[in-house]
Amino acid sequence: MSGRRPETRADFIRALHALTDGLLPCQTKRVEAKFQIFLLLLSVLAGTAWLAKRVDIAPAILLLLVGIVLAFVPGMPTLELPPELVLLAVLPPLIYSASVACSPSAASSSRRRWSRPPRTT
Repeated sequence: MSGRRPETRADFIRALHALTDGLLPCQTKRVEAKFQIFLLLLSVLAGTAWLAKRVDIAPAILLLLVGIVLAFVPGMPTLELPPELVLLAVLPPLIYSASVACSPSAASSSRRRWSRPPRTT
C-alpha cells in the first residue's frame, strides 16, 4: 500500500494498523485520544464559524471567546507553539485577512490620523 490511497474501508484499516504497528498499546490509545480531541476541536471551530455567520458577529471575536472558554476546560491538553511558527505561519495570514477586509478610504484616513504630530496644549 505504498503511495496509493486506500479505496475501501478494509484498506484504510490495514493502513492504520500498519502505521500504528510499532507502537505500544498505551501509545496507540494516546494517539487515538489526541485524534479525537483534534476532531472535537475542529467541529467546535466549524460550529463557531457557522454561528458567527448566523448571528452576524465577527467570526474572530466569537472564535476568541470560544478559545478562552476552551482554555479553561479541565482535561484539555496544553499547546505550546514555538515563536518561529507563530511569526511565520500564523501572523502573515492574519495580517493579510485584515488588509483585505480594510477599505482603502479607512486605511488612508487611519494613516493620516497616525502620521500627524501630537498636539501640545
